[in-house]
Parts: sequence; C-alpha cells; structure tokens
Amino acid sequence: MRQKYILQKKTILFVIPSLAGGGAERVMVNLITHLERSRYDIRLALFEKKGKYLSALPAYVKVYDLKKKNICSYVRLVFLLAVILRKTKPVTVVSFLDYANMITIIAKFLSFRKSRLIISSRSFLHKELISKKFKGLSFILYKYLSRYADYIVVNSLESKNRFIQLLESNPDTVRVIYNPLDINAIDKQKEAHIDFDFLAGYILAVGRLSREKGFLYLLRAYALIKEKINEKLVILGEGPDEQMLKSLTKDLGIQKEVYFLGFQNNPYKFMKNASIFVLSSLNEGFPNVLIEAMACRTSVVATNCTSGPGEIIENHKNGILVPPADENALAEAIVDLLKNKNLRMKFSETGRERATEFSVETILPQFEKLF
Repeated sequence: MRQKYILQKKTILFVIPSLAGGGAERVMVNLITHLERSRYDIRLALFEKKGKYLSALPAYVKVYDLKKKNICSYVRLVFLLAVILRKTKPVTVVSFLDYANMITIIAKFLSFRKSRLIISSRSFLHKELISKKFKGLSFILYKYLSRYADYIVVNSLESKNRFIQLLESNPDTVRVIYNPLDINAIDKQKEAHIDFDFLAGYILAVGRLSREKGFLYLLRAYALIKEKINEKLVILGEGPDEQMLKSLTKDLGIQKEVYFLGFQNNPYKFMKNASIFVLSSLNEGFPNVLIEAMACRTSVVATNCTSGPGEIIENHKNGILVPPADENALAEAIVDLLKNKNLRMKFSETGRERATEFSVETILPQFEKLF
C-alpha cells in the first residue's frame, strides 16, 4: 500500500506597524502574495489594521490587529505580540521597519518561542534619521536588541555597511536583499487609461511629500527650465510638505505647469505615459518607484543619494545620475534627456532590462532561504 505524505506547512508570521502606502508595506505585501500557499501558513500582525495596501492582501492571510491606541502603547504592543507568538507558534517571524523590529525582538523573548527571527530595516541610517527615530536610549536599545535577530535584511549594500558600522552587527547576519518587483502586475496596470489634459507630455515624480524626497529641488529645477521645454510636471504622493510645495510653485511662477495629483493606487499608468521620470531624493532606503518607472520603459533621471540609486542605475547606460540637492545639475539632466530622443529610446530598453533583475520571482527565493 502506497504511503501518502502530507507536506507540513511552515507557519510564517509577518509583523509591520500598518499597511500604509509606503515602500516597505508594498514589499511585504508582494512577498506575502507570492509565497506559495501550499507551503506556508501565512499570518500578519499589524499594530494598526489600516492602510491602502490592506485590499491587496490575499483573503487567506490571517490578520491580527493589535489596535495600537497611542504613542505610549509600546508595552501593550509587546505583550499582545508575545501572546500571538505563543498562540501561532511560527517557525519564522519576519518583522519590517525599525519600530516594529524592536517590539518584535522583545515580544519573542517574552513568548519563550524558539522561532527564527528575521528583522528588516528599509531605511539608510543617516544621522538625521537616527536623531528623528531613535531618541534618548532607544538607539542603544536597538543596537543591543538587533544582535538577537537571526538575520537582518537590508535593501542596499550601503545600508549593510552602515548597519555593521553603527550597530556593530555581525556581518554574517546582515543580508542584502533588494526590494521585489511584481513586473507582471505592473505590465497589466500600466495599460489603464488616464484622462488628463497634460497627456501631450509631462515629467513625472512620485513619492511622499516630505523633505527627504527633495521635491523642493525638483520644483526649483523645473522653474529654471520651464521656458526651454513644453512638458508639464506631475507629482504623485501625499505628505506633510504638500502645502509648502504648492506655495513654492506660486513663488516660482510655475503653479500652472505643476500638477499635484495625490496618492494614486495605480502610478504605473502615469509612469508609462510620462516623457521622463525624475527621482530628486536627498536620501532613500531603496527607491521602488525608480525601478517601477524603468519597468514601465520610462527613461529616468535620479539623484545619486544614499542609498539605492547608484546600485540601480549605471550612469548614462540605463539612466542619468546627478548629485543630490543640486537643482542646476538636475535641470541640465532633465533638458538633456528631453531633447535627446535616441537616448530616451536607449534608456527605455536598458532600463527595462535592469528592472527585470528585481522581479519578485528572482528576489523571493532569497528571502525563502532565510525562512
């Protein structure tokens, strides 16, 4: 009589503060969506069950809402997550973002579970970020706690070096895994129709409207060249600097040429139809939008900020790199690319080729090796 073997599913618990519309949240949803349901029992713990990517979660994923109440709920989150760890008994716990990482490490201690722990930091640890996110003793605490993770996943080589330098992490535990891109989904969504009167030609930028994205320099650059080009400037995203940036367009006399269209569930249709895509960031964790634009066959100009763009783009082979916080260099690169159709056609092909190297089919197995 032939014996039947039943494959035991491996329980994986993901942890993240919420599913707001950021790059880390999108990466986690991509991973969860593409993990084989037949091999994994996938669970997700959210500090707050909210965010634009909730609707993208597969229905079979069990979601735990820890119902964060306020900034002082740290202890409560640790306790509730420890309870979930004891209840679900995951083989592996995967935490995203530094705040969630700290809570997850402590919760694992309190749960007395021997689950493998993978923490993922999605931001380059520059001085401003450290002072903003880690106040008082919290940086020392994070430095100490992070050593108890089995693996620390970062999304750029620069971030790996920074982690080892600042947190004195064991180099063998810090792994670089680039953000996965769902190219098949992008190819479908980019074909959607957009109905705006700037379709004749526009420059596109996408990102959170906050200082680190460098939109101030992009607007100044656009003001320098608006008389030399016909293209409008379209910006997708939301954030705390929205009103300041809109006021700046008035001060620069470009308010009629700049469109702020807010957060878009489908930015890819805008990427596909853009004349060029511009990333003006002062710093990044790893710029998903840059690779997504390249996947849409749109030529790109990007600041060579830390970290990410310099690991994605080979200058003048599949895009153009310029120094960050330099509106003159940014303006010159934009004009040069807009005026050179052959170069745009070249970047369209070489950029697409580069983007396929970040496909979820390529990146997911790298995560699974750690599970």
